[in-house]
Amino acid sequence: LILVAVRAVCGFNHVLPGPSRCSSITSNRLINMNTRSSIANHVVQQYQYPGYPYKEVTKKNTSRFLTKKLISNNSVNEGTDMEDGKKTIITGYTLITIGYFLIGFTIAAKGRNLYYGTGPFLTAGLAHFLKDASLNGRLSSITYKRLNLVLVPSTLLSSIAGNLLINGFHNTTLSIEPLLGIIAVKTSIQGYLYGLRRLDFKRTSVREDLKSGWKASIRTMTILPNFKSALYFAATCTTTLMAIFKFLEIIQLLLNRSKTFMIGTRLYRFSKLLVLATVCFTLKDAADRERLEEATFVKLNFLLSFVFAAMVGEL
Repeated sequence: LILVAVRAVCGFNHVLPGPSRCSSITSNRLINMNTRSSIANHVVQQYQYPGYPYKEVTKKNTSRFLTKKLISNNSVNEGTDMEDGKKTIITGYTLITIGYFLIGFTIAAKGRNLYYGTGPFLTAGLAHFLKDASLNGRLSSITYKRLNLVLVPSTLLSSIAGNLLINGFHNTTLSIEPLLGIIAVKTSIQGYLYGLRRLDFKRTSVREDLKSGWKASIRTMTILPNFKSALYFAATCTTTLMAIFKFLEIIQLLLNRSKTFMIGTRLYRFSKLLVLATVCFTLKDAADRERLEEATFVKLNFLLSFVFAAMVGEL
């Protein structure tokens, strides 16, 4: 650092290799001592504050050592920010898991039917899987990005439904639904963005990622490489159609100005069907790649079987 400052102040410059390869001083540089001094101060400030832009540093002709030092410090700062963000995401997933499990248990107990609590149970299960993925640095996988994305609308809708159902169930436990919904939406978005940054520590464009994800999803629904894939394809189509019909039913209730309790129950089921359809599609994608034996997909299969069993019991 001292050498760089002295070199900038005094106007020293390395000459090309030759018989007298050394540092020389030129008269025209001695004239501009004030200019050189200001440049030296700028170099020192850039070294002390590694947040300065990389291009700005190189324009001032700093040494390779300073350039490498700035890049190294920026990498360390980015790694620290990533680690802090990871802790926040893990805490959020933990709160979602506990909170939605409690809500699901309350609804099932109050309604004396396990099926009524399957929506929050689904959300709690996915949050638990995403927490494990964040602990193991796997949020950049397309599977977990897909699960994070579906939790955003589903938890937002379920929080609205929870507000509508508080008076109907007369249970104060549901009063935490709006706050929990905000935490869930925020954490899911953070988890998705964290997964994008984990791709070789590059900030991949959200628009490009969503575009490529849609293309991959459409391509996945057009192929049936094996029998298991066909089964999950049928489950995906069925749950998607059920979600569409439930959405149309909600629109009809709104147009007829029905009771808020009726709208809330349908909205809860619609948010559940969104998650259910996404889980079925995720398992269909895993079946295409013959990866159903992996731990994540085994857990998703168990969660899916639990919900379908509750639905059969309701029928």
